[in-house]
Amino acid sequence: MSLRFVTLYCLEIDLFKTWSNHQHINHQPSTPNTLFLSITRDLLAHAPFFAHLLVRIPKRADTQLSLPFVIAWENQPVLYYQPRLLNVLKDQQEWLAAWLCEELLHLLLQHPQQAAKYPITWAFHLAADLEVRQYLPIPYCDDLFQALYTRLHLNEFADLTTIYTALLRLQATQKATEILPQWHATLYSQKSHFSWPSVETLLTWPSWWSTQDSLLAELGENPAALHLQNRLTSTPSKVSLPWTTVLRRFISSAQRTQNRNSLRRPSRRFGTLPGMRRRRTTRLAVVLDTSGSIQPIQRIQFFREIQNLQKLTHEIHLIEADYQVRASYLFNGTIPTMSTGGGRTSFDPALEAINTLGPFDGVIYFTDGQASLPKIKCLSPLLWIICNTTPPSLSPNWPGQITHYPTM
Repeated sequence: MSLRFVTLYCLEIDLFKTWSNHQHINHQPSTPNTLFLSITRDLLAHAPFFAHLLVRIPKRADTQLSLPFVIAWENQPVLYYQPRLLNVLKDQQEWLAAWLCEELLHLLLQHPQQAAKYPITWAFHLAADLEVRQYLPIPYCDDLFQALYTRLHLNEFADLTTIYTALLRLQATQKATEILPQWHATLYSQKSHFSWPSVETLLTWPSWWSTQDSLLAELGENPAALHLQNRLTSTPSKVSLPWTTVLRRFISSAQRTQNRNSLRRPSRRFGTLPGMRRRRTTRLAVVLDTSGSIQPIQRIQFFREIQNLQKLTHEIHLIEADYQVRASYLFNGTIPTMSTGGGRTSFDPALEAINTLGPFDGVIYFTDGQASLPKIKCLSPLLWIICNTTPPSLSPNWPGQITHYPTM
């Protein structure tokens, strides 16, 4: 039995119990239309952007739903609701309004389309909820999420990738008995992720949003609203960063340090013992495609960049592979004079080896990209450096971050 089925079944049982008890108290439940009208009226006073957006979305009843509502996609967002379960929540309109805004923000920030890029499922969904809650006009009364956000040491209005990486870094510091997924979203909002539209159905999202972006003026002028407006109006830049810059940023985001008390070094702040000693514990994996299409000068320049960044890491594990893993060893700073290989390219053997050797704080795959979409998910943050004068057109579902050498 799948986890999705179990969690949704348990949720339906809990809601049904609450509804059954509620029937003995109130025999005249309000209609869903009245409830949505009341929520829209309240949002109009505090969050007019979400109120207008909610009005434009069609609403349809579905008695088979296991949740009070879900937002589906049928060339536009459609809100399906379960009348019986909505009646249970009619006295919690503020909480229900926050949940509606949260689901709309997931859609606006295009989280369903990005799910395939993040291999650690629980970290992606948790990061998505944390990103959304930075922009909620009606915040949840949830101290647990605020405590987690504080532990991640994030800057204001962090993006999805930054939060996801910070979660994995924090998870790596936890004891074996401590599991970060305990900070999952509230019971209802977390289960609603299972009902997100598929990537294929969301292909018409840009054309729909182009007819709605006139509502952005209703967001307001507070810092969260202005930042969200910038996020929703930004378009992908056609100017790519140099691959060396992308590589340095990737390694910087993966850096991890461990602070330990030391009797040999006094505290710089107080001049007393014990002091604090910082030790770098970052582990990187570097995969070199040895299929033969990468030019020697490009290979040498790549390794020189790795040499320069070696001082920022504790360990670099090098893997040479074409359609199979040819060599696997720790990088000692010396550029290999030659590499074994020369066959066709397949990414799965190297990624499987990385998952076995890991976890790593970051994985860098240097390749020409001339291979099919990998079937094995890398369990560590992944950066592809595509070394090809005419880069291939990669699938939208290609996992990880991508940069090109030479710069496009």
